Amino acid sequence: MTFSNYTLAGHLFDGAGVELSPGKWRLATMHGRLLKAVPFDVTNKESYNSATFERKGYGVKAGFEDKGNSYSVSLFKAKDDVGSLAFIPVDATLSPKENVSAAVAIRQTIWKRLFADVEYSVSALNRDVRSDKTTADSSTEGRYNFLQSWLAPTATTTYFDALQSGIGFTGNFYSIQLRYERVAPGYTTLGAYNVINDLRNITVAPTLQLFQGKLNLAANAGVQDNNLDGDKTSTTRRWVGSGNLSFMPSEKWIFNTSYSNFSTFTRVRPLTDPFFNNPLDSLNFYQVNTTYNGMAIYSFGSKEVKHTVMSNLSYQKASDKQWQPQGEQQQISAFYTGNMGYTFNQVPKGFSFTAGGNYYLQEAPDMRTTFMGPSMNASQMLMNKKLRLSASSAYNITEATMSGNTTKSAVWNAGLQASFTPKANEPAAP
Repeated sequence: MTFSNYTLAGHLFDGAGVELSPGKWRLATMHGRLLKAVPFDVTNKESYNSATFERKGYGVKAGFEDKGNSYSVSLFKAKDDVGSLAFIPVDATLSPKENVSAAVAIRQTIWKRLFADVEYSVSALNRDVRSDKTTADSSTEGRYNFLQSWLAPTATTTYFDALQSGIGFTGNFYSIQLRYERVAPGYTTLGAYNVINDLRNITVAPTLQLFQGKLNLAANAGVQDNNLDGDKTSTTRRWVGSGNLSFMPSEKWIFNTSYSNFSTFTRVRPLTDPFFNNPLDSLNFYQVNTTYNGMAIYSFGSKEVKHTVMSNLSYQKASDKQWQPQGEQQQISAFYTGNMGYTFNQVPKGFSFTAGGNYYLQEAPDMRTTFMGPSMNASQMLMNKKLRLSASSAYNITEATMSGNTTKSAVWNAGLQASFTPKANEPAAP
């Protein structure tokens, strides 16, 4: 579930979540375990990197939407269980954390085709819940203390904020936006795997539709800089941009290609398991250079039976750090992704089946890692399409070569899902 990019942002959890949309209102809530406790292995120093406390969290989001305008507020809290690890080595750097984050978002039409949006987020992070509570937080000089009722300040508590906003104009076949984004240095929320911080983006984002909407162009270009607090020895300022082109020559074909050099954090796991802790089966890196992506979709069949074939290829040139100190050589890696899939859909019966395969390759200095394997998914709609039952399965083989040593592993993953969407009764015919 996602509340905001700076509160709860797609973090997998084992628990329950509910999303409701009665009328113009939008409500969402969740509660569950975000991380499973992984103990230390004193005989293996490498286990220190994967050891974790059990982490539980809950959150709520409420919003209202009407005629393109929207207003929402979200709150998320997570805390590590100190007692979930029976033993912590004296030389370990792991500490139990606690976090509270909140966000307020508004999108408002100002005048006819002129609109504006803004989202402001704050996060309070206690890096060690074992530290003593204090009446004042020296690290923030009293800022954002309205969060104290949710997270009392300590000597290890730090407060952050983030702001993203824009103002734009929409025409008949075009639009243009001026956007501003600022993320405080060190911004952290336990509801996201990582947040790129200490950056400021000022960009212009135009879009254009041609040939009766068959060709769509979008761009976003501007300036990005870091060292917002001025406490680093150097400041990086660079031009950033992204572009997207989609073309639909007919109802059967869709083509899409994109380019970007914005800073983003990527976490790749070719399996749907939030508690699998083999570091060879996940990749983390900061992308600060270029990303190319291409996709093609072909659909055919009848109104009752539809077939879809999809292929996707992407290439990323990435560095392992968001900002590199001056004079220090960057560790550059190349990342390739390929996906293919086929979907069979019986529309009247509400049945669909998808089969596909994926391939991931990362090449870095003295390291090469690959993921590959097939996947399947089947779903069936019941009760007048109010109830959806789904089953999925994936098998992935990992091969990692580091410093001349090769390690192989395989993981089979399966899942079941049920979702129920109640629908309002249709009014009786007069």
